[in-house]
Amino acid sequence: MLKVRLETLQFLYALADTASTERHHESFNRTLPASSASSFDIPSFSLLSVQPGASSTKENGLSHNTSHIKSSQSLQKLLHYTNGDRTSASTTPNDNNEEMALIKRDTDESRLLRELLFGMQGIETPRLSANDSNIDRCTRTLINRFLECGWLYEKIRKIINTPTTSLVGQAFAANLSSELREYHRLISVIEQQENLPGMVSLKKLHVWMCTPIQRLKCLAAIADSCQSRKGGQLLSILYMHSQHGDPLQQSILYPLLYNCTIPIRDMIVEWICNGIINDPYQEFFVSTDKMVGEEKLWYDKYTLRVPMVPTFINMEQAKKIWITGKSINFLRVVCKDRTILQTLQTPASCNDRLSSFFIFENRFFCDFL
Repeated sequence: MLKVRLETLQFLYALADTASTERHHESFNRTLPASSASSFDIPSFSLLSVQPGASSTKENGLSHNTSHIKSSQSLQKLLHYTNGDRTSASTTPNDNNEEMALIKRDTDESRLLRELLFGMQGIETPRLSANDSNIDRCTRTLINRFLECGWLYEKIRKIINTPTTSLVGQAFAANLSSELREYHRLISVIEQQENLPGMVSLKKLHVWMCTPIQRLKCLAAIADSCQSRKGGQLLSILYMHSQHGDPLQQSILYPLLYNCTIPIRDMIVEWICNGIINDPYQEFFVSTDKMVGEEKLWYDKYTLRVPMVPTFINMEQAKKIWITGKSINFLRVVCKDRTILQTLQTPASCNDRLSSFFIFENRFFCDFL
């Protein structure tokens, strides 16, 4: 640790600056994200290869601004002190041997990093083995942790590629695919920086991957629990996982649940406004029996499919949706009424909107009869 104190100080300062910046921006961004476009955050590389006295450089499209390092006089003194120690030390044969050992260690670490970047994408790396006797125990632990990312990635990818006959399931798979694309983007940026000397190491990579690993674990657990589910059942599982105290899990589940509810929301709107059920995969909680004729339409044609009711919709709301759509369908099919319904003002809550629409439909139906 003492032999690389310059790099250690720079790295710790970069971590502290990144954490304070994230806390500053977090106070201004409390709204719920509509999508997971930037779910896997890219680490800041701007402070990890800074030399004292450098102003600003631009490499591979990434700008490196060092003005905030110059503003810290105490850090500059420490950097100057460590540089002075490194240049003023007398060269001895032991120092030469240590330098050769460091070069060999850096070469081995670069080889491990290149192999790990492939392994973290689920690609088999025969030349990389955590049981290699030439690798120390600490490095083997890091390798196992990084390869876990590849295993989780491959597990999620297989679930995505599983054929599904469900609109909600397709929306769920599309959101998982978006998460994996962001993970690929993170790996690509790290791979780009790995080509620059001193930018990436095993310990730095371990710090950067702590949150992405937890995110992959959460996505894999959710994807595994949602297999062979569809419609309201799948939404109920997502809603159950969203009722969690972990902010990371909430940030994953809220956008995922919002996007997956879109097919069911469209079915509800089509049903209560036009009396039409567009449900090709039997996911909606209102089922229709096409064998029943118009004479038994009100009593037998449309029934409530209770297992498909999402848990965030109570039975009272589900029955209101069922009765409202059935009333519209009766007016359209039996009474041959084609009156265009007036648009209601949006109340404060979804429950108020549903109640208002239900009252309006009952009045309209009674007036017609």
